[in-house]
Amino acid sequence: AFHPRWSPDGEWVVYVAREGANGAIRRRNPTGVDEITIAEGRGLNPRWSQNGQFIAFSRANQDGSVDLVVIDKNGESVVAAGVNGKVAPDWSPNSKQLVYVIGPDSDAEIYVTGRDGNGAKQLTSNRVEDGQPLWSADGSSILFLSDGDGTFDVYSMGKDGDQQSR
Repeated sequence: AFHPRWSPDGEWVVYVAREGANGAIRRRNPTGVDEITIAEGRGLNPRWSQNGQFIAFSRANQDGSVDLVVIDKNGESVVAAGVNGKVAPDWSPNSKQLVYVIGPDSDAEIYVTGRDGNGAKQLTSNRVEDGQPLWSADGSSILFLSDGDGTFDVYSMGKDGDQQSR
């Protein structure tokens, strides 16, 4: 098991399960019973939405691409798929948007999209690696790391990518 995360209500844990070459995103209660497979395949970095209704994760495909997937907590319906998200997404406090990273390490950029995959918008645009975006608790800003001068520093920006500062 890898990348465990508590649900907002503390009733469930979501995690990545690996069994040989196979994998899955699973959830179970903290006592280890009621284990439910949410999604089959090579999932990475599952994250609960703040309202506890959705789980976002990155899925590695056989061709080397990585999709950002949003699925309901029961694994019954995929809400969004096909956004090429590189690393762990982070949910906005209202559970309506995700911030994520796209691109090669040397030029990774930060994007935001609706949980249904619509309305994707690029927030950073430079020739360095940006990564690990996190929403603020009130949803007004995003923290991220940027390799702007050869070493990573912490930056912040407004939720629309404006007011970027170290």
